[in-house]
Amino acid sequence: MLLLSATVAGLFARTWVIQHAPGHAFAADQLFDTLAWNLATLHQFTLDGVNPAAHVGPLYPLVLAGFYTFVGHRPEWVPMLHVLFDLGTAWCLYRVATTLWGSWIGAWTAALVFLYPAYWTYDPRIRSEALLTLLMSVWLWATVISGQSPSSRRCAFMGLAAGLAILCKPVVLVLALLLAGLLWIDGDRLSRKIGYVIVYGATCAVLVIPWSLRN
Repeated sequence: MLLLSATVAGLFARTWVIQHAPGHAFAADQLFDTLAWNLATLHQFTLDGVNPAAHVGPLYPLVLAGFYTFVGHRPEWVPMLHVLFDLGTAWCLYRVATTLWGSWIGAWTAALVFLYPAYWTYDPRIRSEALLTLLMSVWLWATVISGQSPSSRRCAFMGLAAGLAILCKPVVLVLALLLAGLLWIDGDRLSRKIGYVIVYGATCAVLVIPWSLRN
């Protein structure tokens, strides 16, 4: 009941904020919108249709391009995509808190995150924050389950989440390096720990290196 009430209230709040937003006239909104539409129509990561762009990470424009391919060039519909990201974030944080402290704490954590007012402010904007928050939540969940019961598959999942977060916003690369140390905090023997770090790092690198070389 708590999660259902929080979800309904959060959706109503987001609907009100989106309806009263001032539009997409900001430079960052136009940058992401142009990159995404050019990806959808020209199949190139470019702002002017000629020269390759490297202003931002490629993942959010790519996701937005897929959205535009499906619905057409409708930037006014992008906030609905962000609301879906918000729901995914709440679900991931529910899983994290439930894994660590039980379902009651998990429900309160997800409810408080989804109802946090400052979280709504990014939904009307065409910016990467909603997707980044989702990816960081997936990454956190992957880190928690990997720390509790390490395995090659879970470390690969952790590396996948880290790589996608870096492609969304490259500034989180430093966090990816620091979190590799968490794989050492368990009782496994040294060779297994090294293997986990290699799996995590290799999965992340496979996603990130091609974009780095392209730039």
